[in-house]
Amino acid sequence: MNTAAHGRFTSRSRVRKRSEFLLIQASASRVVTPHLVLLVHLRGPMRALRRPLQPPDRARVGITVPKKTGCSPERSRAKRLIREVFRQQRGTLPPDVDVVVIVRKSLGELKLSALIEEWRRVERQIQKRIAEARTAATRAAETIAAANAEAANAETDTP
Repeated sequence: MNTAAHGRFTSRSRVRKRSEFLLIQASASRVVTPHLVLLVHLRGPMRALRRPLQPPDRARVGITVPKKTGCSPERSRAKRLIREVFRQQRGTLPPDVDVVVIVRKSLGELKLSALIEEWRRVERQIQKRIAEARTAATRAAETIAAANAEAANAETDTP
């Protein structure tokens, strides 16, 4: 049985390592909602250097719920709600994007539909941040390619 077809989160669908969380927090674009902070990170450029033949297969999510948001059952409920929102919204995200969701305050009795609506209200901002990251990555790649070409020319010109 294909668990991905049923909406289960495989390890490839999650941001799991502390180093990945730190990288995303350091370099991601932020989108803020009343209850959440969404950190949107384009993982394509650096990932392509490590595994060039393996294209990213889907967007990934990481969830951070600080203890200040409530007791353990409240934090667990927040994680479940966020996972479900991500399952429903995953199709709107490109496959080379990581999203880390940080819960700002307790979700209390907030319903799933309200949280989905909160995400949809910032969908345009998320897409804008992704486009900005792509533009920056393209410029960086062009700069690196030009520098490499210049270095290669300098090597061939020297006797």
